[in-house]
Parts: sequence; structure tokens; C-alpha cells
Amino acid sequence: MRITPRVVVELHRDDVSWEELSLPWNEWTAPWDGTAEDYDRINVQIQVSTTDDDPAGSPVWTDWRTFVVSDITARAWRFRLKLSSEDSSLTPVVRSISVAIDMPDRWISGADIDVTGSATIAFASPLHSLKALQVALSNLESGDRYEITGKGPGGFTITIYDSAGAVSTHTAQLDYQALGYGVEAA
Repeated sequence: MRITPRVVVELHRDDVSWEELSLPWNEWTAPWDGTAEDYDRINVQIQVSTTDDDPAGSPVWTDWRTFVVSDITARAWRFRLKLSSEDSSLTPVVRSISVAIDMPDRWISGADIDVTGSATIAFASPLHSLKALQVALSNLESGDRYEITGKGPGGFTITIYDSAGAVSTHTAQLDYQALGYGVEAA
């Protein structure tokens, strides 16, 4: 999964107070929220820890590590922020944090699969969620039709009927593409 964090940080300056201003506040020229150099002296580090266990149970978590935008495979994640400052008068203040998780689409396909009557197609690596399924049949006889049943993240069943409505005894070739995301946990 592609994980992208967003952190909004402001700077609190302990060395500026309303009481100590020598000028009226509207004549103060120094930035209230710090200079670029001030921001260079603070650090907000995002860290991540993951588990493949059920997080509602007794999971074993990985050690905390510095997070970079990346693809991470896990059942659950936890995040924390590590704040530091090189100057005791400068304090990083976190205003908000969010994490966007995008599970990339996966395509599963099969080609030239012989089907006589009915066949259950099991995906070698089941999807977490199936969004769409497309099938194409070749070598059908005139009047043949097909029905898809049991469509789900693990596969589908296709049954071919002849023009009289009976299950076909003729062999057709199946091509399919399944679109979904994730991998179903075992």
C-alpha cells in the first residue's frame, strides 16, 4: 500500500512575549512564527511500526523506524511523531497530522482456458476486494450464452449454455481480466 503522511507544523518562540516588546505590537518586524533559519533548527520526524497480526489481539509490532513515503505491506500500522529542537527557545507545534493510505489496483488475468459446460476459476492470489470482472469467450456455437456466478475476490464460476438452454457440451476458450486491490490474508 502507498502511504503518504501530511503534517502541519508551526513554530512557537519562547523568546518573544507580549510583555517584553519594546515597540507596539503592530510595529514589530520580526516574524512571530519564526524565520526560515528557526525552522531549520527544529525537526519533526514521522515514525512507523507495522504488524501482520490482528491488531485487536496481541500483535507483535516491528521496531519504530523513520517513515518515508513508500509501499508498505502490513495488516496494521501505527505512527508517531518525534519532535526535537536545537534551540531551547524554539518549540515545534503540531497543528495536524493525517495519513493517506492508497491500496494500488491489481489486475489478474487468464487466457485460453478450455471450458466445457462449467468451470470454477480460482485466482492464484485472491484479491482483498474485486471491483470488476471482464470475460471473453471464443469458439462458441450459435445461440450459446454464459452465466457468471459466485463472483468474488477469490475467483468466479462460469457456465455456458447451448441454444436450447442446457449446459453446453461444446468446449469454448475463456479469457478473463479481474480488477481489484490488495491480497486476501490467509
